[in-house]
Amino acid sequence: MKNEIYEIIKEYEVSVEGIKFKIKGKILKDLTDNQNIFYFGVLSHYCKPNEESSTVYYPSLTGQDFESAKHLLILYLESFTTIDVTKNDSY
Repeated sequence: MKNEIYEIIKEYEVSVEGIKFKIKGKILKDLTDNQNIFYFGVLSHYCKPNEESSTVYYPSLTGQDFESAKHLLILYLESFTTIDVTKNDSY
């Protein structure tokens, strides 16, 4: 079994009106396989994008570089709602 190694590249905190705690996010760099290095975002919480959605949206926040992963993470954080906010127990 191979150990998984990640480097925390950047962390973010967002205050969302109507939520009494900050939503946190971070960009990680996967260092496990030097041939296939990629970046991905992880969030402390997820939400439904709107009232009509039947489920909480768990986006893929993976990119080949830091900027693409950051872009996906920021898009999600900018559109974060107070609808069915769900904690990410793996954060």
